[in-house]
Amino acid sequence: IDRTAIGKFLSKFEYPLHFLDFETISTAIPFFDNSRPYQNMPFQFSLRIHDRKGEMDHVEFLGDAVNDPRPQIVELLCRYIGPKGSVVAYNASFESGRLQELAALFPKRRKPLKSMVSRMRDLIIPFRSRHFIHPNFKGSASLKAVLPVLVPDMSYENLEIAQGSAASQAYLDLASGRLPAEQTQPVCENLIRYCGQDTLAMVRIFVSLRRM
Repeated sequence: IDRTAIGKFLSKFEYPLHFLDFETISTAIPFFDNSRPYQNMPFQFSLRIHDRKGEMDHVEFLGDAVNDPRPQIVELLCRYIGPKGSVVAYNASFESGRLQELAALFPKRRKPLKSMVSRMRDLIIPFRSRHFIHPNFKGSASLKAVLPVLVPDMSYENLEIAQGSAASQAYLDLASGRLPAEQTQPVCENLIRYCGQDTLAMVRIFVSLRRM
């Protein structure tokens, strides 16, 4: 554990912290106008807003699998992510890329969305840069490798949806219209639970790093 390097990394975080995670689909034939083949299209997000006192709000959104979810995603992000405070993601280039695409698509919201990108902090850095190494990571810096080591009481094992690829497939199943009616609500609940787990995991990892 390189506590000096971790301390320098954490010193760049500014409150309130906005822990953000997107789930996306990528299809050969675009679902909606103003999108391209194989574009990572966000259909869901989880946002946890963490203040200096440790209090936290949770905002979540899941598209209806019929309409383009991007207008609502932009509206909610611009409502709940203010002009101050870091935006935190894990392997943040992915979330940053989606925000950049949304800024290009919605020019009236370009300024706040670009501001989110400029304030992005990547929680993977201490692990990818080997400031914290543990044999149970097995050489990986992924969220699911790091979480059980730093937060032993959290796990993805009991989730019906436990991978981003499974979340994408579940949403495509919803959008296909072929899913039996009785399965729709459970699938939606499992999607919300999975995406929320990712942002909660980031919060818990951040808190663990602060305590080192």
